[in-house]
Amino acid sequence: MPLLRIDPGIMIWTWISFGLVIAILGATSWKRIIKALNSRADKINSDLLAAEKTKEDAKNSLASYREKIDSVKEEARVIIESAKVEANLAKDKIIKDANEKAEQNRMTIIADINASKEEALSSLKNESVELAAYIAERILKRNIQKEDHNKLISEFISDTAKTKNKA
Repeated sequence: MPLLRIDPGIMIWTWISFGLVIAILGATSWKRIIKALNSRADKINSDLLAAEKTKEDAKNSLASYREKIDSVKEEARVIIESAKVEANLAKDKIIKDANEKAEQNRMTIIADINASKEEALSSLKNESVELAAYIAERILKRNIQKEDHNKLISEFISDTAKTKNKA
């Protein structure tokens, strides 16, 4: 028996069986099947709408996050710029303070040098006077009186000052 042979009897009984199945299904469960399919279609549509809403929410959230990131980047840039300005101001203040301290130290050292110079000159004058008096006493071979001594000192100081001013 060939498989592709058409038998009219089987064909009629197949159509009758199909019609009975459709009639029984239509009478008993067709409404439930249609209702289930409609319910499934409604659920798929609501899921698609929910997915579309979620997609829009995600886009909005992404845009919001990008704005926040841009805002934070700008804020960070401003903070960094401010920190640079403050660092430069602090650097300038430190340099200024160091220069002022160096100038104060220089002035103190100059004052110390001048004081030491004056002290050395005064000491040199006193030693010179004593030496001059000693030499004068030796030359004269006599004891110089106190008044003579003071007079000689004054003359020596004025001569030394004149000599110094000429030089």
